[in-house]
Amino acid sequence: MAVPKEPDVLRCTNPATGVTYATHPATPVGSVPRIVADVRVAADGWAASPPSSRVAAIAAFLDDLTQHGEEAATAIGAATGKPPGPCLDEVLVAALAGRHLVAHAEGWLAEEVRSDILAPGRRPIVRRVPLGVVTVLGPYNFPFNLSLVPALAAAAGGNGVVIKVSEAVPGVGVAIEAALAKWAGGALARVVRVVHGAAGVGRALTDTVDHAVFVGSVGVGRAVAAAMATRGKGATLELGGKDPALVLDTDAAAISFAAGGVARGAFYNGGQMCVGIERCYVVAPAFDAFVEALVDYVRTHVKAGYAPPPAPGAHPGGPDAFTYGPAIAPGHLAHVDAAVAEAVAAGGKLHTGGRRTPDGRCYEPTVITFPSVEAAKRLKLMTQETFGPVLPVVPVRDVDVAVMEANDAPFGLGAYVWCKDLAHAEAVGRRLHCGGVVTNEAVLQVVLPGLPFGGVGASGLGRLGGREGFLGLTTTQTIVVGRGQSAAEVSWLNLYSVKWGLLRAMCGRRGAAAEVMWEALRHGRASLQRWWGGERPEGKAD
Repeated sequence: MAVPKEPDVLRCTNPATGVTYATHPATPVGSVPRIVADVRVAADGWAASPPSSRVAAIAAFLDDLTQHGEEAATAIGAATGKPPGPCLDEVLVAALAGRHLVAHAEGWLAEEVRSDILAPGRRPIVRRVPLGVVTVLGPYNFPFNLSLVPALAAAAGGNGVVIKVSEAVPGVGVAIEAALAKWAGGALARVVRVVHGAAGVGRALTDTVDHAVFVGSVGVGRAVAAAMATRGKGATLELGGKDPALVLDTDAAAISFAAGGVARGAFYNGGQMCVGIERCYVVAPAFDAFVEALVDYVRTHVKAGYAPPPAPGAHPGGPDAFTYGPAIAPGHLAHVDAAVAEAVAAGGKLHTGGRRTPDGRCYEPTVITFPSVEAAKRLKLMTQETFGPVLPVVPVRDVDVAVMEANDAPFGLGAYVWCKDLAHAEAVGRRLHCGGVVTNEAVLQVVLPGLPFGGVGASGLGRLGGREGFLGLTTTQTIVVGRGQSAAEVSWLNLYSVKWGLLRAMCGRRGAAAEVMWEALRHGRASLQRWWGGERPEGKAD
């Protein structure tokens, strides 16, 4: 297969209008190693500075992010075609995550002394140190938040960072680069750089950096992981999902509540969300009423289209005219078309949508139902990530079948359980094979900045966010300070009896240490008696 030619110029095009509003030169592939080398030099000094100074620089950057948040949201809207509200959502979530990082990073980096019985009098220190240069390969669906926040976390840990935002939304990469140059007086500009380009630039990064953070498709993510592993380096991967919703209640009020929550989780950002709801399993007694409530909610509250951003300083009081905008990636709607067509041909019933909007840029909010699990089981709509505003709904006999079907997927990013009985909802959540479960709400796990976010199986490797995600962008170094023989060093001596005593005393059953000490005392007494009885080694005198 021929490798696509790397572009020389990136066109910043609004997918909602098709209008190119700017162009930007791509980073030459051959210059990437030099850029990484420059960041590595800058990172050496950055890592040597105390965590408090790094955190202070990031806090100042976040001050300016808050001040210029509407400008950032406008840049996101131009690149993605999203309505104004969801654009500001990205800025808000990024700022919240950044503030959480600033509040906790110093504590997460605090050195720890771990004393050990094998080394009395010594001071074993465990410290977190940077990985070196980290690249963040950001996605097109939430390009600002999912590029900037991991970059700030890596920088707080003392790393240098090189960001590459998806070539589908180059305008966001340009906006982040401009922000780094201006905000906080440019304090982060040398240690956090932005490059622009397509796959060739990405490959050049994975050939040179020390760790990669990738958010995107399974195929590309696995290629990133393989490239890093070939060099003995690591990667953090968030590769999408096929998140299920389980609706377990049967009374009218609970069904109505669940219908609204499931709809919001399925259609936010036009389904272009790795933790969006892509499958819905409803217990059979509630199925018909749930579908009716869901369809009513979608027809009343969910609408696809484009609205330009408000004028600077204008703050509209009402909700956005549209729930979501266009398919951001060129050509992606062909994938959605094919999945829906296959489902309809297999007997799926369309209740809403099932087609593109008249301008061809958005896909209408689509609800499709199946009469049974068996009717839907092997369809693309149930097994592959749709990444579009399409929700298949399937009846199940009971909660056990719902759990079994929810777990029957290669992905394992998120899952959602609607049930009034919170204890039961939690118990069901603990049976689901995924990285995060939310009860009676959707998508909350990616909004709370203290939580680690990631999946299992085909959904990726490692975590973003929270303490766990932050520490994953560092590694440990141990330093044992002291002098003199430790028990570990004594064990190196060729003294079988000493080793045997250490093994039983330190690792044996309760009371074994006392037995060993008593044996040692008896052995010492017998040796002393033999000494005074004249059994002295040759050459020794009283």
